[in-house]
Amino acid sequence: MKARRSNGDGAIDKVKRTRKDGTIVECWRGRVSVGDDPRTGKPRRVAVYASTRSELATKIAKVKTDALLGIIPSTDRITVRGFMERWLVDVAAARVRATTLELYHGMVRTHILPAIGSKRLAALTGQDVQGVLSVMQRAGKSERTRTLVLVLLRAALDQAMQWNLVPRNVARTVDRPRQVRKEIQPLTVEQAQVFLRIASSRRFAALYELAILVGLRRGELLGLQWNDVDFDAGTLSIVRSIVTLHGKPIVAETKTAAGRRRVHLPRRTVRALKEQQARLFSLGLRASPWVFPNENGEPMNPRNLIRRSFEPILAEAMNVEKEAGRAFPRIRFHDLRHTSATISMNLLIPPKVVQERLGHASIGVTMDTYSHVSASIQREAAERIDAAFAADG
Repeated sequence: MKARRSNGDGAIDKVKRTRKDGTIVECWRGRVSVGDDPRTGKPRRVAVYASTRSELATKIAKVKTDALLGIIPSTDRITVRGFMERWLVDVAAARVRATTLELYHGMVRTHILPAIGSKRLAALTGQDVQGVLSVMQRAGKSERTRTLVLVLLRAALDQAMQWNLVPRNVARTVDRPRQVRKEIQPLTVEQAQVFLRIASSRRFAALYELAILVGLRRGELLGLQWNDVDFDAGTLSIVRSIVTLHGKPIVAETKTAAGRRRVHLPRRTVRALKEQQARLFSLGLRASPWVFPNENGEPMNPRNLIRRSFEPILAEAMNVEKEAGRAFPRIRFHDLRHTSATISMNLLIPPKVVQERLGHASIGVTMDTYSHVSASIQREAAERIDAAFAADG
């Protein structure tokens, strides 16, 4: 039975619907125009159902009001899996670096699709998103990994809103996982000297000089070319990075815009770089543009640097110190950068200079990361003030 319709509405009629439990019920159905589909340009209508004619009129009025506010109910049967796969190809691939895109694919494949991939996108709730994070937490995933998944979902669902696939971003109703600050484990000056002494006879001795005394990132170190080095001025330009994509090294931009920088080098580091150049010449790699290449003169795989160079040096340093009755921490490669920053700040080098040398995007990043140094600096500041006013004491 069809009823008269209001202006702009489709047919209103009584229909039979099958519930999830298999029972068949009669209800009223109306179709409402909610504008054009932004992807196809075709008119878009949604079906509204109610048990009574008056209830249907109320629901239709609400749909119209929501449509004017830009809240469009989805008519798509698209699943989270279908949407995420499209978003990765059409949107993320154009916005992020190849290595970040590889990370996104891994997070979607490993954490998102197994939990909610089959769910209809329009039916996704904040509770579903929270469930993804809860499953990850029970599996022992770190706060950082869980936060990355949430950030990814927020970005993807923002796009779903722009495409009018969902009325709101339910991922933004979920709080970020509580961040537990991991204690930085830098080497002391004495431990850094032990490490550098052992590394001095190795193939990449100059690399570790730059890591500890200048604070370069692993990818930045491997991305150095000889035309980045100015021996006369004693400076180094950081303009690229080597990262791993699908297991192979590729040339990429620096981590941030601030990562492109020029730094002045300690004299001992300049000497180490000259020795590195002579070492490469003796190995027949004079034609290689890379400061720290592999055996073929090509970019070094970052993972191979860790396995073949860093870990053996670390193991020897730990053994040497153990035999001397002293402890040597089992650090990560990135802790060499933390060592550089911590030593610099303990030497009361201005934080702004430390930030510029490290290539941090802002001084806030530097101060937040190395807040553990501030207590000793505060004490030193108080002692200097005392000394300055000692004559009046």
